[in-house]
Amino acid sequence: MYGGHTDPARVPLPNLSARVSAAVAISPVSISDGDGDGRSEVLLIAHAQDAVEGSTLQCLGADGRLRWLFRPPDSLAFGREDHGPPVRLPWVTVPGDDRGARSIWVSAEHGTWFPTWVCRLDASGEVLGRYGSNGRVNKIRFTSARGRQFALLGGVNNERKTAAMAVFDVERFGGAAPAQTPKYRCHNCTPGQPDHYVVFPQTDVSHLMGGMPVVAEFAVQPSGEIVVSVQQHSALLPGEDSYSLALTNYRLDAGFRVHDAEYFAQYVAAHDFYASTGSLDHRFDAGRESAQLWPVLRWNGLGYDRIERPER
Repeated sequence: MYGGHTDPARVPLPNLSARVSAAVAISPVSISDGDGDGRSEVLLIAHAQDAVEGSTLQCLGADGRLRWLFRPPDSLAFGREDHGPPVRLPWVTVPGDDRGARSIWVSAEHGTWFPTWVCRLDASGEVLGRYGSNGRVNKIRFTSARGRQFALLGGVNNERKTAAMAVFDVERFGGAAPAQTPKYRCHNCTPGQPDHYVVFPQTDVSHLMGGMPVVAEFAVQPSGEIVVSVQQHSALLPGEDSYSLALTNYRLDAGFRVHDAEYFAQYVAAHDFYASTGSLDHRFDAGRESAQLWPVLRWNGLGYDRIERPER
């Protein structure tokens, strides 16, 4: 049974602050009229009991009959290693407006190692484009700028061991995440790279307990500004009944330039708790910690440019 999942097409929520405080989960179920016949179809991810066999994306018609079934078509090959086909499909979404070009978007990841496919499908389940990521992709949102529709993919870059976002023109979606190290380059992806690829820095808190930062959420503001929320750490602090998220928030303009960075308030609480236990050697100091918000790295086609301060 599926339950308790939220609809990513509703992000940003009406009361969502520019300072993102929580991620909105992407459901393994989507209900929409993908083929335009006036009747809704149900897209659901079915998980096999045997994890080796993996998951499938199934499309059910209004009559409940199976219309088509999708499995990732190829293995994921990075460096000299073929990781085999991804066996886990964590999410599927059909954007409720033209920002996602009315496509079906589904992620497929390796169950043990890092590679991930993100596929854009048409209403019949045929692949329109696919992206090979050298780290898990746990978030997808959509925006528009200058008459073009863009897909924002957020997750982890395993080469850099930190959070990363990839931005694609929807109509040209496909290719692979860039990498400087051969081990993290995809060898069976279609040619191409994201329009923009941005890597966010780690902080003191993200190193605790072997953690790795991840893009937790995107919030697209009415102005076109994009808030990228990077989860550096998550912990249940003493006296609290919910997890405190140690977030660093980055604001990008409609041209995807990084023009601001800040710490979310819960980051300070988490930082000072670990200082009190001796895991960190100092309490939060805004001046000292501000240096850890930079540099942001941006792929230029051959390597990374270091963004040391807000882009104007």
